[in-house]
Amino acid sequence: MTLTFTASVDHAATDPITGDPLIVSYELWVYDGVSPFSLIGTENLGKPTPNGSNVITITDSALLNGLEIGLYTGQVYALGPLYLTAPDQMVPSSTFAFEVTEEGEPEPPVLSGSGRRYIMTGGT
Repeated sequence: MTLTFTASVDHAATDPITGDPLIVSYELWVYDGVSPFSLIGTENLGKPTPNGSNVITITDSALLNGLEIGLYTGQVYALGPLYLTAPDQMVPSSTFAFEVTEEGEPEPPVLSGSGRRYIMTGGT
C-alpha cells in the first residue's frame, strides 16, 4: 500500500540559532470513520525525502495494512522540537477519508495492497 502527502514547508528548514532541523519526522494518525472519531492508532513515518514536487511517498505502513474492513479518516503531522514541546501547536495535514474493502469489489482503488482496497477522498 502506498501513502503520499505533501512535505511540510519546514521540511528542510533549520533553527537559525541551533542549526537543528525544524521537522524531525512525520506521524500518521488514523481514526475510525464514524463521528465522533476515535483514535485507532499512530505510526511514526520517519523523515523520508520528498520528490521534486515536494511529495513524500510511504510504500508500506504497518498501521494502514493492519486495518480491518471499514471507513477511516487520517491525518499526517510534521513533528519537530517545537511541536514535541508544545503539542497544541501541531498542525496536521488536511484530513483525508478512506475505506478498506475486500479486494475485487467494483470501486476503483486509490491505494491497494495486502488483498484489500483503500478508497481515499479529500485531503492532500
